[in-house]
Amino acid sequence: MGTTGDRVKARYSFVYTFEGGEWKIAHHHSSMMPEGGKGTVLEEDQVRSLFYLWNDALATLDPDAVASRYSKNPCLLPTVSDIPRTDYPSIRDYFVHFLEKKPQGQILESFVQTGPDWCMDNGIYEFYMGATGDSVKARYSFVYVKEGEEWKIAHHHSSQMPEEVEPKKSAKMPHQNMPQMNNNNGINQMNNGGMNQMNNGGMNQMNNGGMNQMNNGMNQMNNGGMNQMNNGMNQMNGGNMPFG
Repeated sequence: MGTTGDRVKARYSFVYTFEGGEWKIAHHHSSMMPEGGKGTVLEEDQVRSLFYLWNDALATLDPDAVASRYSKNPCLLPTVSDIPRTDYPSIRDYFVHFLEKKPQGQILESFVQTGPDWCMDNGIYEFYMGATGDSVKARYSFVYVKEGEEWKIAHHHSSQMPEEVEPKKSAKMPHQNMPQMNNNNGINQMNNGGMNQMNNGGMNQMNNGGMNQMNNGMNQMNNGGMNQMNNGMNQMNGGNMPFG
């Protein structure tokens, strides 16, 4: 600290979201190191039990009961919404729709960190949707803080498991300026003597005498079988030697 000369260590977490071409901080948590702080430090099992307070609120199917589990300054990054929920009304709005599925969750894997008046639980949970019979696994993180005598959710992130996310289909390249393969345009066309004819671009054109004709400065073979070079190129006519 520049004004006092003190040094303070703390643990932190940042969650960034991309908004209007810029990366913004959607959630920032900072807490004093446990050895330097005072407050309530929960045991790991106590931290995990906080999830079931939230899960019991889901069972009521009451969006207000669920929203009340979040802190005064919350951040919810839900599984099935692109919108960060950072206040009571927006969190309640999310659960109005989510609770229609009648979800109930259980923790499959849990990794806990704890400190004075805060704790974090990260892992994998699974939801059973009573309304549809579907089961969904997701990764989660909860950051809890103590407000008064209650533990509230300050940050909650939930995301679908990668192997359950359907890959987006690759965009197809437009068929512009692509050669058409058919019997009429640029394909070997056998006519008037079984010779290859390639049209419209100075390509080799085999005409009635089986000779190669190349236009616009290309080698042009005319009915006498001699190389004719136009526009300043060597021209060979009727048996002459190749001198200009």
